[in-house]
Amino acid sequence: MAESITVRPVAGKADVRRFLDMPFPLYRDDRNWVAPLYLERFEHLDPTKNPYFLHAEAQLFLAEKDGKPVGRISAQSDRLRREHHADGVGQFGFLEAEDDASVFKALLATAGDWLKARGHKEIQGPFNFSINDEMGMLVSGFDTPPNMMMGHGLPYYPKRIEEQGFHKAKDVIAYEFDVATELPRAMRATYEKALASEDIAIRPFDKKHLDRDLDIVISIFNDAWSANWGFVPFTREELALLGKNL
Repeated sequence: MAESITVRPVAGKADVRRFLDMPFPLYRDDRNWVAPLYLERFEHLDPTKNPYFLHAEAQLFLAEKDGKPVGRISAQSDRLRREHHADGVGQFGFLEAEDDASVFKALLATAGDWLKARGHKEIQGPFNFSINDEMGMLVSGFDTPPNMMMGHGLPYYPKRIEEQGFHKAKDVIAYEFDVATELPRAMRATYEKALASEDIAIRPFDKKHLDRDLDIVISIFNDAWSANWGFVPFTREELALLGKNL
């Protein structure tokens, strides 16, 4: 007789700990997995501490077999994203699960139902919670260490998700550059030209005028990324928190 799978919403600090602890056994043999900083992740999931929740709502879910966690997922609806994309897309994230098609099916269906109840017509992910956080499903490079702000996962994840009718929305590429080597010639020429310009000055961040400099950074970042796929602007509060965590 097959074990029944229950997917339930996370409620309370004890459940959040179960949510955070759930992936650890899955990665016990993955030498490239980097365990998250527990306190940072706990605060990231806390609506009272993460400024993402000033413009979004989310629900965490745990999948269990006989009371044992076997998977997890989040579903989130972001008002700020809807203001920039009229595509009806809601998002899922934090997806981790045992290699069991029925667990993936139950988790993704639950997240989809939660989003459908809030008027979304399509589900896309993973985003932990937004495109400005860790995002993407690893499909190759499982033998390399994860890159900052890029998703890591297990080799069976892409197959299990595609079995539920999901398909690629966008390629997200992580590049590596050895800082001990010289810049490529074309890049160095651009860099040297900028340094020589009297119109451009490079200075360190001024902690005495933090508010002013944060406003400058937000303006530059949001303008530079505004045409990118899935763009959602950083808020001032989110950028300040990201800088603190990095």
